[in-house]
Amino acid sequence: MIKTQPQHDFIYKSSDYLNGLFENCSLMKDLKRNINKLAKSWKELGYDENKFKGDAFEYFIELLLMLHPNDSRLGLFDYKPNSPEIDFGVDGTAKNFKGEECVIQIKFRSNPKRLTVTDDRLTNLVSSGMIHHNVIIDTDDPKNYRHFVFTNAPGLSYYTDNQMLSNRVKCFGHNDMKKLVDNNKPFWDMCREISNNQTKERNDA
Repeated sequence: MIKTQPQHDFIYKSSDYLNGLFENCSLMKDLKRNINKLAKSWKELGYDENKFKGDAFEYFIELLLMLHPNDSRLGLFDYKPNSPEIDFGVDGTAKNFKGEECVIQIKFRSNPKRLTVTDDRLTNLVSSGMIHHNVIIDTDDPKNYRHFVFTNAPGLSYYTDNQMLSNRVKCFGHNDMKKLVDNNKPFWDMCREISNNQTKERNDA
């Protein structure tokens, strides 16, 4: 069964948070601009700026995966956001194309710096994935990924990717997502339609 509605609790905090998120979006840089702009506005009303950015980007990644369930470039389907109460480094779970459970960490960054284990606590993805989701690295097939990072940053630093994580974590960075969504009008139109419908449903409730 293909999911048609996002489940991230971003929408349930207040439907107003979605207003303007995908406005005039046709590129990844447009989304970053909107997230940074909205985060400043909502900060004045008590929504922590970095928390807003992270929540908004997690909502976007859920839409990205929901609208690309058969795309081999991503290789993931059946994404489910993790509850904030049990978020110890895993923002969501999904299945790879073998049907195996996978764990996902999502990072929004306002600067272009590559992610590192030290600054971005990426090892939490592996440890929490094993402890809380029973997801372990496939030691037999290094290309059978079960751990994924999605970020608007360029990607992982060389040392983090090759030494600390032994190339066993698949990272989708800014350029990877650009190839999927930049100037992809049907995708952005669907993002707007889904978020607008969720806003309407929330306001009518």
